[in-house]
Amino acid sequence: MKLLFLFLLFTDTLHLSRSEVEQRFLRENLSLMAQRMQISEAEARVEQEKRWPNPTLTIDQLNLTAPKGQEVVPPLWGSFGKNRQFGVELEQIIFTAKKKRKSIALAEREVQLAHLSFSELLWESKLQLRQKCTAAQSLREQISFQQSHLIEVENILQKMEAHVSTGRIPKKEVVRMRTYLLEQKQNLAELIAEESEIQLQLKIWLNTSSFLVITDPLIPDDLEVFEESERPDLAIKKGLADYQAQNLILRKSERMPDLQLKAQYDRNGNAMLNFFGLGVSMDLPLWDKKQGAIKEAEWAKKRSELEVEQMEWKVQKEKEVAFENLHKAKEFLDAFSADFRQEQKEWLENYQKHLLERNTTLLEFLDQAESSLKALQLYVKAKETVRLRWEEYRYVKGL
Repeated sequence: MKLLFLFLLFTDTLHLSRSEVEQRFLRENLSLMAQRMQISEAEARVEQEKRWPNPTLTIDQLNLTAPKGQEVVPPLWGSFGKNRQFGVELEQIIFTAKKKRKSIALAEREVQLAHLSFSELLWESKLQLRQKCTAAQSLREQISFQQSHLIEVENILQKMEAHVSTGRIPKKEVVRMRTYLLEQKQNLAELIAEESEIQLQLKIWLNTSSFLVITDPLIPDDLEVFEESERPDLAIKKGLADYQAQNLILRKSERMPDLQLKAQYDRNGNAMLNFFGLGVSMDLPLWDKKQGAIKEAEWAKKRSELEVEQMEWKVQKEKEVAFENLHKAKEFLDAFSADFRQEQKEWLENYQKHLLERNTTLLEFLDQAESSLKALQLYVKAKETVRLRWEEYRYVKGL
């Protein structure tokens, strides 16, 4: 016990309210920082989509040797091009049916989805953080009960050992009390180990090495939740429906073939010594009119619209279930009296007094001690459940 007290006394602690915990979580969490970069990646893809494809330069028909007896070809400048033949072509694709603008719009939808996906990650991560904070508070309270109980048992054991020599208390009862003390120390060690695991996760999330102590009470002052926000998972479904609608527009525009504009120069390749010309090429949409791609986009649009309806119905039902769960948890907590902790403490102290005065047996005392400790732990668990149900209710309301 002394070692545990010294550990808690000298451990570097970080005292934060729940709102401060969330702020630090959003600011310091390295995983969230990495996920936020996906938004920048999507924005970079939009920037790239705005760029036109580079033109294609082709140089061909360049003769390596000048055959004897051929017509003399004058140079272009200096000695370059003398008795030479070659061709140069510059080609540039031209998107028709406003495909470029529509593809940019589709890429912008991807940016919106990246923002929504990050919002969903924050929404889910904050619930996990709140649950861990609740578990940490609950365990700290249970550990406090267990530590207080151990101190009381150690005091009783010391008094019992003092009465062994007088014969008022049999030695076998002292041995039994020592065994009970060891059992309670084991229970405390298990609680501390469980708390250490939770603290480790919180340290990773908050990017700190300090022991986190939450200053807010386990049960909030007001359990009503009047605020509401659009849930990120529903917003993603709507965003996907908008994406598929834009994708269908783009696929339909692909029925019109793009143009390939060409500028050509031919040196001594035909009847003209220097030939300059313009040209255009395009695919003829005789067999492939993008029918399959358009149908695929149409079905994807219909599917995404149905998924939005399904998600809206799911959100409404989850709100109803979460509210009912919160109400039931609150009813169970209200079953405990306002002075429940004090009542259990006084009841146990009364048994301790009767034990030392030999007005009750050791087995009766141990049974009452175990019962009181379990009752206090049940009380803390009831408070923890209310907090968890309240956080779940906020979660399903998009908070």
